[in-house]
Amino acid sequence: MAVTSAPAFKDHFSGQSQAYRRYRPEYPPELFDWLAAVAPARELAVDVATGSGQAAVALAARFRRVIASEPSAAQLAEAPPQPRVEYRREAAESISAERGSADLLVVAQAAHWLEWPRFVAEALRVLRPGGVLAFWTYGNSHVTREIDRLVAGEALDEACRKLTRPRAGARGAAARAEGDHGDDGSRGGHTGLSASGCARTGACPP
Repeated sequence: MAVTSAPAFKDHFSGQSQAYRRYRPEYPPELFDWLAAVAPARELAVDVATGSGQAAVALAARFRRVIASEPSAAQLAEAPPQPRVEYRREAAESISAERGSADLLVVAQAAHWLEWPRFVAEALRVLRPGGVLAFWTYGNSHVTREIDRLVAGEALDEACRKLTRPRAGARGAAARAEGDHGDDGSRGGHTGLSASGCARTGACPP
């Protein structure tokens, strides 16, 4: 495991890293099949905030090389060894990969922890032209109206409906990096990313 720095971060999971690894849900293989299909090549995938490596190991079955980064040493200690995966202890906002080297960069159920302006600039630096940035998250589960009100509350539930409605219920998103962007991720005021579609986990488009 490489350690590029000792990142400062809000550490919510190191104290229960073994339970995290044991009970963390796996993601459907169809998701990774789709990501491999939309990536421009299958040379290098980067998985930031990898936790104990669930997404990284799945990517390794489809990419020649995977860099999996995570700021928590305890989390990385629980990650399973995989010949194609190189685990690195570092923040998602400081990826120790060469400029323009990654075909795919993923954030699996961790996007809410990132400092987005810094992360997007770093993603643009690392992704090759045409490379794909993909992130996904879990949607709210629904049981009955009474239970849902207890879990989320009417106001929060309505906020969730408003947030997801423009994306037709999507639970993940992918964006493709455009070439010729600056070092700071800007391109004439543009983010340097163009949307390539949204995908519900487990039911990705062809």
